[in-house]
Amino acid sequence: LQCGLGMFGVVCEVTIQCVPAHKLLEKTFTLTKEEVEARHADLIRNHKHIRYHWIPYTDAVVVTTCDDLTAWNKLGFGVKAAKSKYTEEERLGPLRALALEGGARMAEDLAGLSFADLRTMLLESSPLDVNHVRRVNEAEVEFWRRSEGHRVGYSDEILQFDCGGQQWVLEMAAPAGTLAKPSYADVDLSLI
Repeated sequence: LQCGLGMFGVVCEVTIQCVPAHKLLEKTFTLTKEEVEARHADLIRNHKHIRYHWIPYTDAVVVTTCDDLTAWNKLGFGVKAAKSKYTEEERLGPLRALALEGGARMAEDLAGLSFADLRTMLLESSPLDVNHVRRVNEAEVEFWRRSEGHRVGYSDEILQFDCGGQQWVLEMAAPAGTLAKPSYADVDLSLI
C-alpha cells in the first residue's frame, strides 16, 4: 500500500492491528445539550463506544452507545429484539408533513423515500433559508426521538455511520482527559 502524504513523505508499508468481528449492542437516544454535559463522564466510563450527533439550531443531541454484546450477556442482561413504538410511517411523519407543506411532492411520491432522501430533498429546496433549515432540523429531531431503541449487529455493521445524505462534515480531535478525570474539551468542542 502506497500513498503520498505531501510534505510528510510517502508511506510504503502499513501494519493494521485488527480484532475479530464481534457482536455489539447499540443504543440510540436523544438528550439535551445540558443533559449531555451532566451525563458525559458516566457515559464514557460505562460504554465502549459513544457518539454524539448535535443537530444545529436545536437543543437535541442524538447519543449512540455501543457495547460488546458478549460482555453485556455475561452480566446477566438478556437482549431481545427491539421493536419500535413507532411505525416507519410515524417515524418519517414530521419530515413528510414538511415536504407536503412545501408542495414539493404528492404524498404517493414521498412513500418510497428514506429518512436521508427526505432530509436531503427538504434541505436542497431552500438551503440558505435559516428558518427553513431550522424547521427541517426540528423535524429530524422528532425522527430521532421516534427512533430511540437498540439493535444488535456485528462490529463492522454497527460502528460505521451513515451520515444520512449529503452534508458538510467537519471532524476534529481534542484532548479529552482520562476516564477518571475527563476534561470535557470534547463535549465543549462538539456542542458549539
